[in-house]
Amino acid sequence: MPDLLICFLVINLISFLYFGLYCRFWASKENSIHETIIIILSLLWGSLGVVLGVIIFNKYFSAVKKATMMSLIFAICSFVIQIIFMIFLKDFKGQNINWNIMTFLFKHQYLMFYLLIINIFTFILFAIDKNKAIHNHRRIAITTLFFFSFIGGSIGAYLAMYIFRHKTTKNYFKHGLPLVFLMQIALLLLFTNLFA
Repeated sequence: MPDLLICFLVINLISFLYFGLYCRFWASKENSIHETIIIILSLLWGSLGVVLGVIIFNKYFSAVKKATMMSLIFAICSFVIQIIFMIFLKDFKGQNINWNIMTFLFKHQYLMFYLLIINIFTFILFAIDKNKAIHNHRRIAITTLFFFSFIGGSIGAYLAMYIFRHKTTKNYFKHGLPLVFLMQIALLLLFTNLFA
């Protein structure tokens, strides 16, 4: 077990340092190889280092905020999914996993109602932002759009993105929203098994 902890700390330190180098030297250039390396490091359980890197280095390198958005989304989603995976390995070893999320949602209707409301609200938010973009008015912040997508509104955001043709060229929305949705499915799967 200590060896695993040392490996986890080393990969997160490497991720953190590489992300700092990325912010300092490469984020302003159009070079996706470094973003690919950051994604690979996140997949290799270094997502915590990337998240910490985004939090710390964005303060010092304000020019890279949009460039690091995809890395942040990927790292956070990877981190949550990895935590859920570790919980399943630890707590559900040898047990049957309940995959029926819909039964869980019907049993806990307040959660289904919450998801319905947050998705409608997020859909409307994207529609308002598209309307503001057309009329050159002050826009809704990207972080606000992602926040509501992140707390359950990813389906509404994704539908609005393609219905209104809004944010479809932005990688952090085009690829980020499916990652957020995958993370939310993993969370629902965990809740289905913990609170069934």
